[in-house]
Amino acid sequence: MNGLLQSAQQKSTQQPPQAAPKQGEMDPRQVYEGLVSMMLDYLYSESGVQMVQQSMQIQGQPHENIGMLVARLIQRMFITAKTQKVQVQASILFSAGMELSQAVADMYLESGAIPKEQGPKIAEEAFYKSIVRLAQETSTEIFSQQERQDFQRLMQKLKQMKTSGQQPQQAPSNGGVM
Repeated sequence: MNGLLQSAQQKSTQQPPQAAPKQGEMDPRQVYEGLVSMMLDYLYSESGVQMVQQSMQIQGQPHENIGMLVARLIQRMFITAKTQKVQVQASILFSAGMELSQAVADMYLESGAIPKEQGPKIAEEAFYKSIVRLAQETSTEIFSQQERQDFQRLMQKLKQMKTSGQQPQQAPSNGGVM
């Protein structure tokens, strides 16, 4: 996962600057930073830590448990953003999911639930599981048809990148476009 984040940071500096957002729209970078901040604040809160501890006790593979937890947290934050009338692009959710997967995997590492040498691999696998789970389990009342199509398009691109050995980009400086 660290490779994903490093690759994303390198690629994001190579992209041309985006035009300023239209009046009344939030800058995608601000949306991304706000979403990640909300997710991490919750994750490190007492409730979030309890969720992580409970997920460690579920039988199964750590990447599946982390993926399930990350999908739930992304879904919660997306609903919160929607209720606040903030438009969150699918690619921003993807990038925020990368960071969240890494943070949860780090919590697993610190607790000894996964071996240190497997941390990056588990974080990456958890990210993929979370996105698949998010797309499959999120109702149409939460994600519109267009948002579902955006997720499907990004999933296809992600699969292509994974099979070709490329690293996905982390969003923000380019407005979350992968």
